[in-house]
Amino acid sequence: MAAILAAGDNAALSHASAAALWGIYPSGRRMAGAGLRPIHVSVPANRTIRLEGIEPHRRKQLPPTTTKGPIPLAQPLFTLVDLATTLGDRDLESAINEADKLGLLKPAHTKRLTKLPRTPGIGRLEWLLAAHKRTDSDLERDFLRLVRNAGLPRFDYEVEFWPVEVDSVAAPPPSKSATASATRHTQERDSRTCASSTHRSTPSPATSSRP
Repeated sequence: MAAILAAGDNAALSHASAAALWGIYPSGRRMAGAGLRPIHVSVPANRTIRLEGIEPHRRKQLPPTTTKGPIPLAQPLFTLVDLATTLGDRDLESAINEADKLGLLKPAHTKRLTKLPRTPGIGRLEWLLAAHKRTDSDLERDFLRLVRNAGLPRFDYEVEFWPVEVDSVAAPPPSKSATASATRHTQERDSRTCASSTHRSTPSPATSSRP
């Protein structure tokens, strides 16, 4: 909060500091805004700030903001836009995934991005959101990236095949109606096969020839 007060009116946490406060900054990385320096703060473009421990981002168009407790910060979607200008694919996908898990990312956000001015980060975030599937680990995201980069067919993920859950399958599981139809078809075929086999194995009545 001290960094915001020092930065003046209309200042707000952004970039990695906002991501850390939202709880979406990639784990294992140095998290600015969580007691570590520098603190990333977005300010109006006409303001010059030279304060130790503060990384100012002078912007003609400030991102839409909200508050978390008393602290003003960029909204989650626009925090991800900022991260898209600084993080690699693996870390950005991790941040997107965490935002999704926390309910900070909504389907409508993808449509909202298409209506925004084409500022840095938006196009890259759109591309990754279009391919996003919620996952439980970095390894799962690495696998999805390999599939995507190799141009392989679409996979479905975290599919339940009772009594286990499968991380990925190459094709959607059949619907219940399709499964029932296939089962009936198989039973009818087996029934016809059995009847045909019985008919062929039944001996013909013996006939006697008289001289």
